Amino acid sequence: MQIVQKTNGRSMKRVLLSSALLLVSTLTFAQSKVSGTVKDANGDPLIGVSVMEVGTNNGAVTDINGNYTLNVKPGAKLKLSYIGFTSKTIKASGNSQIVLDEDNTALNEVVVVGYGTMRLNDDKGGVVDSATPFF
Repeated sequence: MQIVQKTNGRSMKRVLLSSALLLVSTLTFAQSKVSGTVKDANGDPLIGVSVMEVGTNNGAVTDINGNYTLNVKPGAKLKLSYIGFTSKTIKASGNSQIVLDEDNTALNEVVVVGYGTMRLNDDKGGVVDSATPFF
């Protein structure tokens, strides 16, 4: 009878140890599902906004309705960026409604470059005289 009790005790220790390891590994890789909608100041959905978990390569892009869904670590932060709008970093939560503001300084980044010179009489078809009737 003593042999059976020792075997049961060892088995119970193995089961408890295995359960503890499984629980720890599950908690280590725990992620939560977050979702939200991204809109502009007028309330229109923004299509193609980049939604990235800060410090990782984990990310998503908003769909045609401005919606995104992403699995993130607990306490994660999300960085939202879109061309022509200021980037925003928020704390990840279950269902977020995010408004991105337009970046009015983006026009200062446009550079127009022209090459060469040309005289007006050298142009063979790019000039139209509006005084001449076409009919």
